[in-house]
Order: sequence, then structure tokens, then C-alpha cells
Amino acid sequence: MFTPTCNCVVLNVRKHNWTEFPSEIYKMNALKVMQINHGPLKTLPSNIDVKFAKLATLNLNHNKLIEVPDSLGNMKCNQLKLDNNNLNTLPDNVWGNEHIFWLEVDNNNISTIPES
Repeated sequence: MFTPTCNCVVLNVRKHNWTEFPSEIYKMNALKVMQINHGPLKTLPSNIDVKFAKLATLNLNHNKLIEVPDSLGNMKCNQLKLDNNNLNTLPDNVWGNEHIFWLEVDNNNISTIPES
């Protein structure tokens, strides 16, 4: 069971058993860095851009994500790391997001990148 002890700026969770974010994580609205790696995470909240508006780094590598919501492309994070998941595609607005300067999507099943 996940119970945050603070409204921290950094969250680093490795080798977890979450398939989705635990409800308690939404209390951590001050997060600037979120790293949730090496687990069975399959889904992200549809309003991730609103719930975690202050994120500068989102690292969800080495999970089991099969898709991400369009709202991910609305985030103002600088680094987005989704490598080593099961993604077939990303929303177009992720590719065109002017805030992201570091995008990692290697070791997925992505076969096309939109021209835009």
C-alpha cells in the first residue's frame, strides 16, 4: 500500500506492483520529478496533465504501458521517458510538444512518427 509521507517534489518508485496509479499519489501535487519504473503499470490517468501540472520530468520506463492518454501531450514537462514499455503509438501532440526536449521511447513497438 502506498502512503506518501509528504507532498514531495521528487517521487522515485522502483520495482513496484501497480497496474495504475494508487489514489494516494494524487495528493502529491507538488511533484516536479516522477519516476515509476520496473513494474506492471498499464494505464495512466486521462487527466495526467491536470493532476501533475508541475512535473518537469516524467519517467515511466520499464513498465507495461500499452497506450498513453492524449493529455500526456498537454504536459509542460521537459523530459518524458517511456522506453521499454509496450507502446504501439503516441498521441500526435506528444511528438509536437514544444516543452519536451528529451523524449525516450526506445524498445517499444512504435513504427511510425507523424510528419507534424
